[in-house]
Amino acid sequence: MAETIDVTRFIDDRRLSGFNWKIVIFCFFIILFDGYDIGTVGVAGPSLIKAWGIHSMAALSGASAAGLFGILFGSPIFGWIGDRYGRIRGDCRVVAW
Repeated sequence: MAETIDVTRFIDDRRLSGFNWKIVIFCFFIILFDGYDIGTVGVAGPSLIKAWGIHSMAALSGASAAGLFGILFGSPIFGWIGDRYGRIRGDCRVVAW
């Protein structure tokens, strides 16, 4: 007879290993650098207004909205395309760091 395992308890009782911490730190930097361009628009906005000859900060909001709109639809659509057509089937090699 097979032994039953309480998965929730198994996960809760485990300690974070060095590998887990590396993954957490790596993901933190991915999120940090991914959002950097969105955060810098507010700082670079006044310079962009002068350089592009825009009359108000509100007019620049279209450029910011376009970037977020592209992320909203581009990530799932092109992620699916990459998963569906971009990977070679049967190639299951794991790359070690």
